[in-house]
Parts: sequence; structure tokens; C-alpha cells
Amino acid sequence: MQNENLPSTDTELLGIFDPQLGIWVDFSDQSRRFYEKSYYGSLYTGDKTPVLDSFNIVEEDSNGEFKIKDNIATKSKCPVYILLHPLEALYLMEREKLKVSLDVTGESITFDGLIEKVMTNDAEIWQKYIVYRDIRHRGYIIRIGYGGAAEFRVFQRGARFAKDSAKFVFFIIKDGIPVVLGKLENLVNQVLGDRKKLILAIFDKLGDSTFYELEQIKFAPVSSFDAVWNKKTEIVKTEDSLK
Repeated sequence: MQNENLPSTDTELLGIFDPQLGIWVDFSDQSRRFYEKSYYGSLYTGDKTPVLDSFNIVEEDSNGEFKIKDNIATKSKCPVYILLHPLEALYLMEREKLKVSLDVTGESITFDGLIEKVMTNDAEIWQKYIVYRDIRHRGYIIRIGYGGAAEFRVFQRGARFAKDSAKFVFFIIKDGIPVVLGKLENLVNQVLGDRKKLILAIFDKLGDSTFYELEQIKFAPVSSFDAVWNKKTEIVKTEDSLK
């Protein structure tokens, strides 16, 4: 059974598309559930600057769940907006949890229309979305961006985002497109150095994604081919490691 990791509410959020940043949603009793339960979006103040130390305004209740503190000491830490990344917005639109307008006048935009808008800045938005959707369907909390070439950082099932750190880092490769090995080596060293698992998400021509765990990679000059004949880079299919 798929676990889409969505709050159990029929409320449909309203967002306004910002071509440079993402989709703005008012911070309300409805929208805060998406942030607190599934960590959609990032918190912003009334003048649309990031809320500093977001984790410090989150508290744990008697049931062990996290929520935004009702009494926040300073206005600079008070969330007024949630900024959704386009991938998050697309997923919520597909789940019929979000409506997006082009501006405050209320002119709505469709799922396909949002993809077309975002593609002007990110030509690979569709393959990123397929991988993002697959991970969310599996019930994981996923955050966009990690540093370098990595696309996503993913928390283990049952993780509490206010306390736990991401376990996986995802790097998307489009089938048939060459990858610079030095770039991949740097990413592996960075991720393994942070004690996380690097997952290669291979996006194929049929629109499907397959996941592999890259455990170790190292390139070094050699004096002869025989010296490395029995050495190999270990790439293991990782369906089981995402459980």
C-alpha cells in the first residue's frame, strides 16, 4: 500500500506562482499541517524573507508530534508564508491538495501549465518530478537540494524532521546522458563524508525511475591496466535500502 505522506485533510490550499522562487501559500491552520506533518515548503516572514532557525520555532507535543510554537518571541521568527518548491506544488496539485494562480487576481493555472512555466528555468523539471513523486509515494519525507549536483535529501521512514537528519541523498541521471566522472566522485566523497547514503536515480526513456546505491567510487592514475583488472566500483540496486 502506498503511503503518500499527506495530512488527513480535504482542504485545498491556494498558492500564487512566483516564476523566480516558487509558489507562495499563506501560513494558516490548514497549510501549517502540510509543513508540520510532511515538511512541505519553507517558512517565510511577512516581508518574504526566510524564517531564521526554523527548527527552533518547532516544539514537540504530548503525543510526540511536532508543531509550530503558538507563542513566538519575535516577529522576525513569525511565519506568514510557506514557499513551495515547484516540485512540491506539482505533487500537491496532482493529489488535488493545491490550486495555483498566476497572480492575486485569481487566474488559475493547470498542472501541465505549471510544468511549462517552470521548464523555462529548469528543462529537467519533468524527470525530477517523476523521481520526487516516486519517493513521496513510498512515504518518505523529502527535501529539495543538498549541495553540488545532488537533487534531494530524503529522511528515513518515521523520521522526525525537527530532530533527525536525512539518511539518503539522491542524484538523478537521465538514461543515455553522459556523466562527468570527476563530478560524480566529488559527490560520492561529499555524501559518504556526511555519513549518508548516495542513491542514483536513473530516469529512462519510458519515464520510469530505478534506484541504485553507490557505495564507493575512487579514481586514481595507474601504471598498467593489469593493476586494476580485479578492482571495480560497487553499484548495488537499492530497492531494499529504501524501506
